[in-house]
Order: sequence, then structure tokens, then C-alpha cells
Amino acid sequence: MSYKFRGWSSTPYTMEVIDLVAATRAAYLELWQYLGAIDLVERVTWAEAPVDDPLPWALEDPRCVDASEARDMLWLRVLDVRKALEARHYPADGRLVLNVADPLGLADGTFALDVSGGAAVVTDTGGAGADLELDVSALSSIYLGGVHPVTLASSGRIEEQTPGAAFAAARMFAVERPPHCLTHF
Repeated sequence: MSYKFRGWSSTPYTMEVIDLVAATRAAYLELWQYLGAIDLVERVTWAEAPVDDPLPWALEDPRCVDASEARDMLWLRVLDVRKALEARHYPADGRLVLNVADPLGLADGTFALDVSGGAAVVTDTGGAGADLELDVSALSSIYLGGVHPVTLASSGRIEEQTPGAAFAAARMFAVERPPHCLTHF
């Protein structure tokens, strides 16, 4: 962890976290315990906190945490649908046929995603029988787990051709934690 004091001239007296990385969940909470125990400091800020930060849930009063500014720091654009989908691990088995649109023409196609034992085999179906229609940006968003496929279906960014396909995609693309990037690049 690295942090800095903003000085006596700024009130409330604030400690700014620059980097915070912990090897275990318990260590993460202990680092916050340390920050919260620094004498005379009234506020601790961290601009790079993850969206699903466990800190509020670890506190007696989670309302004392103010998540005021979400920033995206990690972008992904799938260029090769087959290779990308086959490279990923999946927590649930299943089959989905995805019709992917790409305005640049790099990732266009209809792909059958067959998952067994966490591993995927992807084949080009030649345009037949899509369960979901989505553009490459929606596919890229669900690929890392940044957004729930049902949310994208509700917003019109994914179109279900097979009822319940967004829920099936949610099970297959589920992640333990949403993506979080600490590196500015």
C-alpha cells in the first residue's frame, strides 16, 4: 500500500491511497484497518477502488463509504471471436450461438460456443440459428464480466432470439469478481 497525507491546510484532514494491493482478503481489510487508525485523519480517499469493494460490507456502518466516482480504466475489444472465446474459462457448461456484428468487419460472424468442463470449442455456423445477436462491444463487455448479459439485453444492446439465452450467457460468462484495473496505461 502507498498513500499520502494531503496536508494540514485541507480539511477534513485526508489520507489519499495511491495503491492498495493485498495477497489475501484478510490482508486487504487489515490494510484498511491500519488506514482508519491513523491519528488525526478524518477521511481516507481512494480513486482506484474496485466497484465491488468489500470494505463497505466489512464496516459496522457501510453508509460511511461514499462511492462518488466510477471510472473505467480497462477496455477490451475482441478481434478474433473464436480465439478469444476458446481462451477463456467458463464456470458453466452449455451451448450458445452468437451472431456478432462488427462495424469494422473484423469480428463479424455467427459462432457456436460449446462449453464442457470449463473449456470452449467455437465453430463458425455460417449465419444459422443465433440465440443472441450482439455487437462486438457488447461481447467484449461480457467477456471479462464487466456487465451482466441480462442487463445488456434489457438495454437493447443484446437481442435474444432464443428466450432465456441472456440468462444462459450470464451463467456461462459469470466471473468471481468484476474486472478491476489499477494500472493507468
